[in-house]
Amino acid sequence: MVEVDLRSAWAKYRHACAQFEALAAYVEAQDRGLAESTPLAAHFDPVAGFHVVRISRVPDIQEIVEELSLRAGDVINNLRTSLDHLMWQLAQLQGPPRDPLRVKFRVCKTNGLSCTKPDYLGSQVWGQVHEFQPCKGVNGRADSWPGEYVHQAEQLAKLSNHDKHRNIVDIDPAVSGFSSIPTRLTLPPWIEVIDGEHIFAPGRLGDPDPDAEVIDLSRADHRLAVGAEVARVRAQLWGSVETIGFIGFARLHFTLPQLLPLLPTLQRLSLYCHEVLTAFTPDSAAGPSVGRPMVPTNGQR
Repeated sequence: MVEVDLRSAWAKYRHACAQFEALAAYVEAQDRGLAESTPLAAHFDPVAGFHVVRISRVPDIQEIVEELSLRAGDVINNLRTSLDHLMWQLAQLQGPPRDPLRVKFRVCKTNGLSCTKPDYLGSQVWGQVHEFQPCKGVNGRADSWPGEYVHQAEQLAKLSNHDKHRNIVDIDPAVSGFSSIPTRLTLPPWIEVIDGEHIFAPGRLGDPDPDAEVIDLSRADHRLAVGAEVARVRAQLWGSVETIGFIGFARLHFTLPQLLPLLPTLQRLSLYCHEVLTAFTPDSAAGPSVGRPMVPTNGQR
């Protein structure tokens, strides 16, 4: 392992973690405040046999989105800067760089066409850095995420460049679910009433439940807009009532482009930066003072 002075890089990383924790607390507060801000109405479609649930009113959240964008940009830029500071220290092993302004955490493209060793790094050091590049393969995202796959290094560079040179981070509110008024008069078979108490009966989970509501999310467009479809519901209690003026509230969450979840995406980038920095940190320097991932490492990277 190459030993370099990474106090500055870890300081930037720790600061990004602190900013992330403040961002997460802000998001949680907004989630509570917006819990009943987006009412839903339902109109019966006799052909399909479903009530189509749509947004009937949207809150004004322009200031919230702007605040989220600014806070997310701070996290993103400090994470990227932590890697740039790492490169600066690694470059010193070669002596003073000929062009200091070019020293940065370079990103190879996924297709491997730009895998060229920068002149400010030695071959051995570049070999270590290269192991964390997109051209080495996919890295650290659940298959269930929406949007096209992108490696952390590429995503971090793209988000940081956009925030620094074009516009604040693009953040959109999206609908991720909804609450509802009752849909049935009966209890499901796995809920039994014994002496006035509702008891869960796991042995009956597979029993038929003809009164269960049917929810179709295939046409949900996730946009926060008046008239946007949230779901289609076939419910025993709703019958074929033509219009139900209020059936519940939409559940909102904040996303990056392509509906990528804001906080989990930043956590994923944090884990990547932590892994890179740790690879160049001597064991003797490890510990609480060198920073930590925004979420505990759980084996997914």
